[in-house]
Amino acid sequence: MRLIDRILFDHNRPLIEQHGYIKHHPSLPMKAKSAKITKSRRGHRRGRGSSGGALKNRQRSGPEALREHRERLAQIAQDTFRTVLTSRGYSEDVLTDSDDDADARSESPTSQGTFHDLTERIMNTRSATSFYPHYSPLLAGWEKGPSLSVRDATATGSESSVPICSSSSQVFTTQFEFTTSSTLEAARKAWQSYPPIQSNEYGLGILNPASPKRPGGASLNGGVTLEECLVRQSTLYDSLQNSSAGAQFYAEHRSKSDGSGLHDHAMLYSPDVVVIKDDRGHRIAPYTTNIISSVPVHAGTVRAKFSIDNSEFNEGVHSVMHERMARVLRLFEERGDRILILGAFGVGQFCNSPDMIGEIWADLLCGRGAKFQNVFDRIVFAVPGKHRLVFEKAFNSKVLEAELEVWTEDS
Repeated sequence: MRLIDRILFDHNRPLIEQHGYIKHHPSLPMKAKSAKITKSRRGHRRGRGSSGGALKNRQRSGPEALREHRERLAQIAQDTFRTVLTSRGYSEDVLTDSDDDADARSESPTSQGTFHDLTERIMNTRSATSFYPHYSPLLAGWEKGPSLSVRDATATGSESSVPICSSSSQVFTTQFEFTTSSTLEAARKAWQSYPPIQSNEYGLGILNPASPKRPGGASLNGGVTLEECLVRQSTLYDSLQNSSAGAQFYAEHRSKSDGSGLHDHAMLYSPDVVVIKDDRGHRIAPYTTNIISSVPVHAGTVRAKFSIDNSEFNEGVHSVMHERMARVLRLFEERGDRILILGAFGVGQFCNSPDMIGEIWADLLCGRGAKFQNVFDRIVFAVPGKHRLVFEKAFNSKVLEAELEVWTEDS
């Protein structure tokens, strides 16, 4: 068995079955049971005939549709992993005019386009991936004025050990955008809209809420978390799995895991990750982005682990997440990323409340005395689904609160 096949097999071993590679998993709903036949007071039997059949079809269609969707996502991930782990290139998918229908466009395209060699790009990203431990003075000192590398370079006349972009001293008026688009769809739009990114004047950064122990999460099982989407559509997995920095990142999280759910402040910076697919799995013209992988607090585990009241719980989670998110922004600033695609970091599978995360971002980026106010050019909060409105309201409320405080003092 080839190495790539063995990696894919081992990753999927618990979920393999005879008729396919996806077996039932607790996160997947079971097939709906047949509708029960009941009698009303008038003696009419319900659940029979065409109406009963339609009812059973409706009950069955949801779980089966979800299963089919996740199986397709797993197929897309397997194709990406084969491309990335063998460091070969790929050809763009070309959709014909007949593929206008959404369902048709979700299937395999009819022809192949431009070929792109990924070998050198993947190797460069792997070798340049950087690990920032929990005790990193660069990130822990985010409140202490200019970044440490800038101070060191000024004091000693030597070059910084961390690349600083030419516009690192530029002051922006940060623009904020809220969207229900996916993170990579928002990143693709930013790449196409901002020439300074394409010319490497400054970078495009994405925040990845990473699994603390498993590179890429359950992407090969059809997972739908942000990290699983990122590795399914880009070359990020190689940086996580095969870089020496990635090995340090997961080793630190495994060795220091105490089961509390708070996790470590350790982070991984993966530069020039190549995005090669869109949200439907079509191979697209490549573009690059820089990705920070950081593990959010798992609020659900914290609540289950500690017997504390709500006030103490909220204060503790808020404090740790505030510090972690501040370090993320410091690292983006330090590495020259001026367009950021952020989100409701830690909401969803990590059980953090979207209003708390929105307030923390606002406090760090535009609150009164915010450390990262106008450091970045544009920040897009890509929050698909039901959490966007709550997140956006909390963010804007915190900004308004800070503005009212300033107005009150000035008056």
